[in-house]
Amino acid sequence: MPGLVGLIFFTQSCLGVGIVAHEMAHAAFRYCERRGLRVTYWQKSHSRHVGQSEEVFCAIVEHLNRDFWNRAYRAGICKPT
Repeated sequence: MPGLVGLIFFTQSCLGVGIVAHEMAHAAFRYCERRGLRVTYWQKSHSRHVGQSEEVFCAIVEHLNRDFWNRAYRAGICKPT
């Protein structure tokens, strides 16, 4: 399967954790879509338990956010508070 590439443009004046997380969630959905993973938030029994696909999606969002912020700090784009 060929790789999936995307670009997200941010401005330093509007660079916050909420905006970054929001855009990374879009990227995670595209990745799941490309892999054929349908993200659901419940099991087939419609119980309130978290479904496996939701955990996969959340792990992808976590990875993307961690990678973004680690690179942003190393590049000096943002500073720890």
